[in-house]
Amino acid sequence: METIRTTTDPDGVVTVWFDQPGRSVNSVTRQLLSELTEVVTELERNTPRGVIFASAKTESFIVGADLFEIRAMDAQRVTQFLADGQALYSRIAKLGAPTVAAINGDCLGGGMELALACIWRVAADDGSISIGLPEVKIGILPGWGGTTRLPRLIGLRKALPLLLTGKTLPPKKA
Repeated sequence: METIRTTTDPDGVVTVWFDQPGRSVNSVTRQLLSELTEVVTELERNTPRGVIFASAKTESFIVGADLFEIRAMDAQRVTQFLADGQALYSRIAKLGAPTVAAINGDCLGGGMELALACIWRVAADDGSISIGLPEVKIGILPGWGGTTRLPRLIGLRKALPLLLTGKTLPPKKA
């Protein structure tokens, strides 16, 4: 695997590390989605005591889908990419182990939706970090479960401004 590696601590907790080579940030690409699918399949087969999703990058967790890659896809590939991501994030939400998103940097779009698929989210106390679903600012709806998971987590009244305006928040407010 090129974009993801896993480690298992002595207590049986698996950490899934996102670390796309040659990039300063992690974004969701077809390759990352494919590798994450392999990892989740293994986690379903051999359920660990817990799963931590983390970034090896110091500035970001996951900044969303790779818009350049999406732009180069035809309509059929975009539809498949969205369906694959939605199915994968649903599988993560249903894993048989406790899941945590360890947010150490910007957590946007598909990164936020991954965090929402986890049972818990822990973020660094750094006001420069942005957390949210900003894709709506360019006409893209959160397609991997964010539109349903966010209102369930914080309530519809608090979720609507984030879902409709693409507003991002620092960790303490998020």
